[in-house]
Amino acid sequence: MTGDSKIKVLVVDDEPAIRESISQFLLDFDFLVMNAANGEAALMLVRENSFDIAIVDMRLPEMTGDTFILKAHEINTTLKFLILTGSLDYGPSPDLSKIGIGSAQILKKPLFSLFSLVKTIEETLGKISGSNV
Repeated sequence: MTGDSKIKVLVVDDEPAIRESISQFLLDFDFLVMNAANGEAALMLVRENSFDIAIVDMRLPEMTGDTFILKAHEINTTLKFLILTGSLDYGPSPDLSKIGIGSAQILKKPLFSLFSLVKTIEETLGKISGSNV
């Protein structure tokens, strides 16, 4: 993972309230968090930083979440992804499935519990803490 014990998270969502609430919540859990409002800005961050996981909205302006994920995976093949979507019937494309995205990595909006987001991040990264989240 990373050289230190803190998990580095990238939050990509064009809705400021969602982006900020997730970021602030994760900061409270001692994650290192950066965020972006669109795919291009997020790709720049992926090129310049070593993230462990990205939480990605599927409906982004100018570039879909799927496209961002595939481009980000080309830049950093160890980066893990969680998909955030308001679509009730969303399923990962075959290209996303090939890079390890399955139903466990798909989160539906609205998130009813940000505590479950922390648990999903830790499970996806294989870092389960002793806390009850």
